[in-house]
Amino acid sequence: FLNALSKAEKYACLKSNKPILLIGETGTGKNALARYIHEIAKCVLKREERFCTFNCAIFTKEQIENRLFGHKKGAYANATENEKGLFETADKGTLFLDEFQAFSIELQATLLRVIEERKFNRVGDSTEQEVDVKIIVATNQSPDILLKEKKLREDLFHRINVLPIQIPSLNARRTDIPLLAKEFIKNCVEKEGMQKSL
Repeated sequence: FLNALSKAEKYACLKSNKPILLIGETGTGKNALARYIHEIAKCVLKREERFCTFNCAIFTKEQIENRLFGHKKGAYANATENEKGLFETADKGTLFLDEFQAFSIELQATLLRVIEERKFNRVGDSTEQEVDVKIIVATNQSPDILLKEKKLREDLFHRINVLPIQIPSLNARRTDIPLLAKEFIKNCVEKEGMQKSL
């Protein structure tokens, strides 16, 4: 795990907007590592904006598109006003896309465009939005298998595999389990507090 931490610290200090790819089994601490990268970038690069996280695996294609890119008023029946997506919300900060392999091939093409051009369109809007966001993507599956099964675009993989971090399984680092458990409990308490305040 020290190797993964070392890479995370190195990548966080880069001034380029190249995305970071985290590969590891469920529960190995991808979210915690992404937040660690964000905190280092805040200190070193003075990126003061927020850390936004999104688990792609629990939403439909339409929900993913809407949550990430936002929509224009009138884009569909319930769109009564313009709404920002997470890319805009995370501008000048970090956006962590967990289990990004849940993206459809079409959405992967959209993600590729954001990575390459730093531009996107809200749903139903022809006006381009520009963003400056550090993108961290994570998967609990082997990219090689995803490529073989045609679930991952090769061009997107080449874009996100420039700064990869392989996180070892917990079987290989049992001493980390208490630290990760503490982080999970902290996240649960924060989420519960947010829900009570709504």
